[in-house]
Amino acid sequence: MAERKVRSLCTAGAFLEVVSPDLTVGLQGMLEKSLFVWKQKTFSQEDIVDAFMIIAATNNATVNRLVKDYASNNQLVCLLDQQQQSDVHFPAIVKRGKLTIATSTSGASPVLAKKISRRFSNEFDDRYIEYLDFLAEARRLILEYVEDMETRRELLTEIVSQSFLDSRQRLADFQNLLIERNIQLPI
Repeated sequence: MAERKVRSLCTAGAFLEVVSPDLTVGLQGMLEKSLFVWKQKTFSQEDIVDAFMIIAATNNATVNRLVKDYASNNQLVCLLDQQQQSDVHFPAIVKRGKLTIATSTSGASPVLAKKISRRFSNEFDDRYIEYLDFLAEARRLILEYVEDMETRRELLTEIVSQSFLDSRQRLADFQNLLIERNIQLPI
């Protein structure tokens, strides 16, 4: 659990300090890339004094509870083994390029959030990476060069369709859509 949480927070750009007597193989690899700072020791109260957010992810419920007890009222604490006692919850995340889908049950059932997230992951597959890049560029062009608000709205709606998602020639399809409407854009 700790390794998954560290990996996702490092991916999001967080600065982390990991307090643990030892590391998993995966965490050792991340440490070698300097993705976090490691304090090789067991937990003590002074480890969290300057922390804004604290994640207790040990396999020892007593230690996790001590983390919560030692935290001040100004610190956010997440107990991965006791979500109902946490101040903060992390959603299950699906990322496909510019698309981010977060699923949360507010700690009620992380297993359900993960299950729902898996369904989203299957539905919103890798096609969405290039599709969203296309949508971003098409939207930029439409907003920059199409003055009529109604035409803008119609174009922006038409490109968000199954046919554009499934297309193997989106740019050509977009150009054809513009030609049909007598619109010239610098593509």
